[in-house]
Amino acid sequence: MKPGLVAVAALAAAALMRPTVDPIPVPRGADRLAWLSAARPTAAATALWADTVLRFTQASSADDLGAERVLSQIGTLDPGWSIPWWYGALMCGHVEQRDARDRILVDASARFPSEDAFPAMLGMTRWMEDADAEAAARWLREAADRDDPQGIHAAAARRFSGQP
Repeated sequence: MKPGLVAVAALAAAALMRPTVDPIPVPRGADRLAWLSAARPTAAATALWADTVLRFTQASSADDLGAERVLSQIGTLDPGWSIPWWYGALMCGHVEQRDARDRILVDASARFPSEDAFPAMLGMTRWMEDADAEAAARWLREAADRDDPQGIHAAAARRFSGQP
């Protein structure tokens, strides 16, 4: 028997005699992300965000950043981290994905009810892009309710509503 044929036969026999291993059960849904993060959800969320930022640096207006999907995963892994929503909305706006940007801001407004930046940004984009004074005033009033009922957001909401 030739030496090469012996080696192939030995490898095949070893593969056949190897004990079978049951596959590791992988959870589904939100539990899957936690499982895949190897008990380091903040590190996994950071890695997801870093990948999104790198994709953005090469994006054009036709590219889908996948920001909404990534932000949903980040929200599962690190629910208190709001900065990616802010930058995700800015990035989507930059590549002319206004609908995605607006959905991100609405989601962030609901996820982070104590932060005034998200409804304020929605209000200002409604005014600057659509000249929709009513929608701008509504979002700016929400921002004012979260921050300072007499502050700049409240003053802008009054102005867009035609009030002094």
